[in-house]
This record gives sequence, C-alpha cells and structure tokens, in this order.
Amino acid sequence: MTILIPLLLAVIAPVAPAADYSAVTVEPQPVSPALQLSRILNSESNIIGDADDDQQAVEMMQELFDSDPEMVEMERDYPGIVKQFAEAMLPIINKSSLERLPKLQASQAALYQDTFTDAELTILIEFYSSPTGRKLVAQTLDTVGFDTTMAEIKQSPNLEYSAASTVADTRAAGAKIATGMDRQDQLILAEFGRSGLMPKLQAMALKTHQIVIDWNNEYAPGEEAALDAAIETILDKRMESIDE
Repeated sequence: MTILIPLLLAVIAPVAPAADYSAVTVEPQPVSPALQLSRILNSESNIIGDADDDQQAVEMMQELFDSDPEMVEMERDYPGIVKQFAEAMLPIINKSSLERLPKLQASQAALYQDTFTDAELTILIEFYSSPTGRKLVAQTLDTVGFDTTMAEIKQSPNLEYSAASTVADTRAAGAKIATGMDRQDQLILAEFGRSGLMPKLQAMALKTHQIVIDWNNEYAPGEEAALDAAIETILDKRMESIDE
C-alpha cells in the first residue's frame, strides 16, 4: 500500500478493473449497494496504484526517513540506503494491502450503510462510475498534496497522523480541482450538488478517513517479519561491500 492512495479514499475513486474469473464458474452473490459503492471507492487500483504512485510513495518515505536522525546518520554512512529501504519495503506493503483490501471495503461499506439510504447509494454509485466522477478522481489524485499530514507525521515520535490532517489536505485541493473541469463537468457536478448528499459526505469525511488510517496501521500475517528481513538484507550487503 502506498502512502498516497489510502489518504485519498474519502469519497472519490474510479471503478477498479474487473478481475478475470473466466477459468472458474462462480455463482454470483447479491451485493448490497453499500458494498458496491465501497468496492468502487476503495478499489484495488487506488490502494496499490501504478508505477507513478509507487515512485511518489518512495519519495514520501524518503522524506520521512530524512527527518529521522538515525536514518540521516545511516544515509551518511551508506549513501543511497534510504531509497533502497523504501523500494524494498513498498512491494511488501502493497502485497499486504491487497490481501487486506476486503476488510477495508467491508468497514467502509458499514459506514456507508449507516449514512445513506439505498436511493442515495444508487446516486453515488452512478456518479462515481460516470466520466465526470472518474475525471474528478483523476484530478484529485494529480492535485492533492500532503503538507499538513506530512508535517504532523514529522512532529510525531511514532510517525502518526490524524484524519483531520488528511481531510484538510484533501479539501485544500478542491479549488484547484474545480479549474480542471469543463462546462459539461460543471453542470453534472452542480446537478450532483443538488442531490443533497454533499452535507452527508462532508459529515462522514473524518470517519471514512479514520477507517483508512486504522486499516493502514494494520499488518498482514508475516508482513512485519518480511519488512525486517528486507531491511536486514540491505544492511548486510552494504556492510559486506565495505569489508571487501
């Protein structure tokens, strides 16, 4: 899981590509509107991201490591090792995120079920599946920054951050995102605004961000050991190169 993508999972995300189950015949199971919306908003493509997301995550991890005196000293002794750590950790974190994704989707679905009626969920599903909804997501992913969140993390002895910070960073991008919408998009957004759902979306923002943060702080079985092993391997190789 990248740092970037989970922080953006408030109420914006494109539809994830469908998995290929052509080799297996599975009886379709009914999916509630809340879970359907959650699978759209918390899709695999947004949790894992692409190569650009991975690169940004590595850069953010490097920035956090650079604020740690021990890491700064290690980087001085072994130039480039912080980037190696980040690049080695990311695939392990992404794998864990994929394994734990259904839990995140279920937790968010429970919140959506408590917040919206079935009719409102239908409106949300249609909007976030539309070209304008997808464009809104793309603009957000390209625009949002994490100045408030990163500042909070750097000030925390345990690298913790709050839902208030991630919500603030997401909302700060709103004005910039609006400038990237054309006339047709603006008309559709205005129509969506008249649905009366915006107050509910805004009211649930802290809760949905907190769900992501809590999920983000969990580990899949064996994940911590794999992260430790990856770091230890890099250190061993660096020390061996010095001894040679």
